[in-house]
Amino acid sequence: MDETTVSEIATTIPEAPVSPLEPPACEPTLSPDKYSNEVLLVGYINRLIGRVAIPPNDRHGIRKLYVQLLLSALNSRDLMPISDQVLPPRFQISIGGENPHHDSFLDRVAESLENYFERQPSAIENFEYCISAKLRDREYYLPEVDPALTTRLNDLASKLALTAHERAIVQFFHITGCESWMRKMKAFLPLAHFYSVVAAATELTFGEVKHCFRKSGRLMILEIFDVSRDADAGLSPAVKDYLTGVSSDEFGSDHYRIDRESVLPLESFSSHSKDIERLLPLLKRDKATAVLFYGQPGVGKTELSRALSRETGRPTYVVLAGEDNELRGRKIAMQICANLAEADSGIVIVDEADDLINTAGSVFSKGPTDKAFLNNFLDGCRATMIWITNNASEIEDSVKRRFDYSIKFSNFSNADRKRFWQTSLKSHILGQAIRPTFIEEASARFRVNASGIARALA
Repeated sequence: MDETTVSEIATTIPEAPVSPLEPPACEPTLSPDKYSNEVLLVGYINRLIGRVAIPPNDRHGIRKLYVQLLLSALNSRDLMPISDQVLPPRFQISIGGENPHHDSFLDRVAESLENYFERQPSAIENFEYCISAKLRDREYYLPEVDPALTTRLNDLASKLALTAHERAIVQFFHITGCESWMRKMKAFLPLAHFYSVVAAATELTFGEVKHCFRKSGRLMILEIFDVSRDADAGLSPAVKDYLTGVSSDEFGSDHYRIDRESVLPLESFSSHSKDIERLLPLLKRDKATAVLFYGQPGVGKTELSRALSRETGRPTYVVLAGEDNELRGRKIAMQICANLAEADSGIVIVDEADDLINTAGSVFSKGPTDKAFLNNFLDGCRATMIWITNNASEIEDSVKRRFDYSIKFSNFSNADRKRFWQTSLKSHILGQAIRPTFIEEASARFRVNASGIARALA
C-alpha cells in the first residue's frame, strides 16, 4: 500500500448518521479503585473510531482489525443491545456464556461483522456512532488517571530527554500494549498505515509519528521501542516494568551509580603527571569535554579517572558494565548520566566501554553500538565524559576526532610499581607497618599493575 498521510486516511464521525439510533443509557460503573488508566484506553479507541481507512482492495484485512478494535471497546452488556439495534437478525450476536473479549470469540464475531459491512458499507456508521456514544458515556464515569503513571512518565521523559511527542507515543503503547487489536495491528498493518493509526489515537500528525520512529531518534537509538513486525514488539521490558510499577527501583539505576567511594591520591599516578596537569583544567572548564583512556586491563584507567573527577570537586556518575554488559541498559544509563551531569556540572565515567566505542569491527546486525549513534551522542552531549576501554584499535577515525584528549596506558614498569606502592601507602593504615624492603621485593616479584596493588591494599 502506498504511504499515506493522516489527512488522506482520516474521516470525521458523522454528526447525524443515516437513521441514527440512540444508544442505551450507560449506568455509572465506578471502579473500586480511586484511579484507573482505562480512561486513557477509552480515549484512544474513541479517537480511532471512524478514522481508520479501509482501502477498496483490503488485502491486509484492515476491516477485520478495525471491527476487532470496535468490539474490544465494549463489554457484553453493551454489545448485545447495540448488535440488536444495528444489525439484521441473521447477523445479530449471540454471546452464549462466552467471554466477549476472548480472541477466538472476537475473531468469529469480527468475521461476521466484516462480511456484513462489506455488503452494507453505510451500516458501519451506525455501529461506530453507537459505540462512540457508549464510550463517551463510559469515559465520563471512569476514575481519573493514576498520578503514579504520570509521575513515572514524566520522570522517564526527563531522564531520557524525550520530546512531548515521544512521551505521548510511549504512553500510548504502554496503555494499549496488551490489547488484542493493537498486537494484531502492529503485526499485520503496513507500516505507513500503522503510523497513521498511532497518529490518530495520539492526536499527532503522521509526520510527527514517523519522525519519532526514525532510526536516529531516541526511541530507536536507546532501544526504548522495537518496531519489528512481531506482535509482541513494543516498549522494552525495562520501560514496561518501570511504568507498571513492577520495578520499584529508580529507572536505569542498575546500570549507573554516583561515585562516593574513596579514591587514590593523584600522586599515585606519577607516570601520568604531565597528562594530569593538562587534563585538570579541561575537566574543570564549563565547556563539555570528551576524554578517552585506553590500554591494557588493570593499569589504573578507572582509578585515575575517578581521582581526576574527585579532584575537580564535581559529582561523578559512573556508567557500569553490569554482569551481562547489556547494551540497551547502558545506552539508557549514558543518557541519564549525561542529563544529570549537565544539570549539576558533574562528570560521567563510562567504564569498560569496549562494546560501546569500538564500532569498526562490529559483526552484529543489531544491538552493539553503531558509529552513527556514537557520533550523534558525542556531538549532542553537553556533559564532560571520560570513556575507558581496553581496546582502541577498532574505534572509527570519525569517533576519535571527537575526543578532546586521550591517554594510552601501558603496563607498569618496576619503577612505576614502586611509586604506586609508596604513594598509596602514605594515607593507608598499613603505611607505617610496611618496610621499604618489602616494596622493593614486591615490585620486582609481582608484576602487577595499579588494580593489583589496589586490591592488595583493599
